Parts: sequence; structure tokens; C-alpha cells
Amino acid sequence: IKDAQNLPLDEMNDIVNLAHFEDKQNLYIHCAGGYRSVIAASLLKKEGIYNLRNVLGGWNKIKEQSNITIEKEASVLN
Repeated sequence: IKDAQNLPLDEMNDIVNLAHFEDKQNLYIHCAGGYRSVIAASLLKKEGIYNLRNVLGGWNKIKEQSNITIEKEASVLN
């Protein structure tokens, strides 16, 4: 997804990673199915980031949408 950033759960408490987000920027978070993104939302709120939108159904649901372009770098293709 254009301008998307991958931030694994174990890096959510890293201030350097969180500094990339602007205060009023809406963040859409997801995981494969929806469970880990709820944990991610909790961790981000703990760090003072509140403009969060959890994508219901996660990446599996995103891939079903015809109006979203999914971009892949050659190094991450399976």
C-alpha cells in the first residue's frame, strides 16, 4: 500500500520508530487477521499516539479490496 510502513510489534516501544509519526496523523494499523493489531494499538496508545484506526479483518481483508494498489519490493516477494 502506498506510503505504508512496516513496524513489527517488538519495535513499537522504540522512540526512534515512533518519531516518524506526526501528532495529528491518522494511522491505519493491521496485521494478518486482526489480533496483533489490537495489541499494536494498545502499545501505541501507551506511547501517546491516539489517532489510530484498526483495519477490521487485517491484511487478509485489505487484499480483497479492488480499489487498493499493493506495491511489493522485489526483496520481500515470496
